[in-house]
Amino acid sequence: KSGQKYQNTVAFTPNKYSPVALKRAATVIKGVCSKCWEQIEWKKQFNKYKPLTQPKTCTQCKQRKVVDAYHVLCKDCAADRKVCAKC
Repeated sequence: KSGQKYQNTVAFTPNKYSPVALKRAATVIKGVCSKCWEQIEWKKQFNKYKPLTQPKTCTQCKQRKVVDAYHVLCKDCAADRKVCAKC
């Protein structure tokens, strides 16, 4: 597969002074592997990151304890199983 058709000449820069951007930049990504960390960091960098407004259901314990965006396991289940909370 070939690369993208049009290469960007200028890097994307979001409005770094908006309250949403400041909150997004302050979000710390924990409990994920390096591949998932890079994916979430890319979303933060290019203004694609959408934080959760309500807790999500954990796929293991079936409780609404997942508070980090793009995670599928709660912190307790991920720590108990020693796995990535996203993948």
